[in-house]
Amino acid sequence: MMNTLRALIISPDKELTENLEGALSEASFTVVKEEELKDESLQQGYAVAFIDDVFLKEQSSLWTPPNMYVVAVAKERNFDAVRAYMKLGVYDVIVEEEESDRLKDLVHHLKEKVERGEFSAATADSYQAQGKVLSFYSSKGGSGKTLLSTMTAQCLKGKHKKDVVIIDLNAQFGGLDVTFGLEHNRSYYDLKPVLDELAIHHIQNVAITHEQTGIDVILGPSNPEQAEEVEDELISRMIRVCKEHYDYVIVDMPSGVSALSFMGLNEASHIYYVLNPDSMSLRVLKHTLTLFDRFQLGKKQGLSLILNRTDKKDEMTEADVKKIIEVPVGGVIRSDYFGLQPLLNMGMPFFLGNGKKAKTKVTKDVERFVEKSVVS
Repeated sequence: MMNTLRALIISPDKELTENLEGALSEASFTVVKEEELKDESLQQGYAVAFIDDVFLKEQSSLWTPPNMYVVAVAKERNFDAVRAYMKLGVYDVIVEEEESDRLKDLVHHLKEKVERGEFSAATADSYQAQGKVLSFYSSKGGSGKTLLSTMTAQCLKGKHKKDVVIIDLNAQFGGLDVTFGLEHNRSYYDLKPVLDELAIHHIQNVAITHEQTGIDVILGPSNPEQAEEVEDELISRMIRVCKEHYDYVIVDMPSGVSALSFMGLNEASHIYYVLNPDSMSLRVLKHTLTLFDRFQLGKKQGLSLILNRTDKKDEMTEADVKKIIEVPVGGVIRSDYFGLQPLLNMGMPFFLGNGKKAKTKVTKDVERFVEKSVVS
């Protein structure tokens, strides 16, 4: 029987090759080593390939079989280079001397995927073979995106039995502590000291598992000074580590445009823009789409609208929005203030881990949205 746990290492660096070989051999991979990247190197039936980034820097394309995971090994951190490698179809990027702990976690993660028969399509979208990152965003404050991100996470966990983590990027203005009824002093700010070797066990140390739903919640720092000290790279690495270990990573985005919001949007598998059906919100959306187009956001990831708090008396309908905006509508959520407010006041979840849900118009609409646009 053919051994499916075959790994290829391509690097002229002997010390790097030995370190990679040790981690792969420990996980029972059969290892083949090459010093140069050749046209036929990746076509020999390997499940995993670790490639020194000296061979990737000048590549405009990289064809690999759909049943292979390619990992780039870099000498130093370079966000632009990481983005370029991801576009080539690289599954992950690891920094040689700084991530020895994460290397072991990554190798075992890849082994599990190979043994389960899960494979990575080597395309610009290959990272989607991991967990999906759903970013809920609106340039206009008060749109209801925090509540919708919370309910989406609870529906995925409670009804669809997915492993879910939700991240509050609103920092000191976050609201997940309210929607989940949490009081805690840990946040992703506490990950700063371990940024260079960030792994899932670090993240789980700062996450809070919501007792009633089983969802892991990662809060932002409540201290304004700490919020300003959060680095873009911390957000990017946190999201990437999370999507290696969860089915869905839900990101509650801050309103407005900033380096932090750009990072959260850029890491998304799909962006859901929450729009209230009024002319002011539509005007803000048009301006936002211009910015998205300039920075190529929503092109690779996918972008949908969620019409939130709709009512028969609204000044514009779903049909009106579709005539004005070309972005597809992924969900329509009706207004139900009196149905939701008692649950929020009591800190009760909208969807429970046993599959039960609160009987409101909004929970019905969110359930429909998740089935139609998220898990379908």
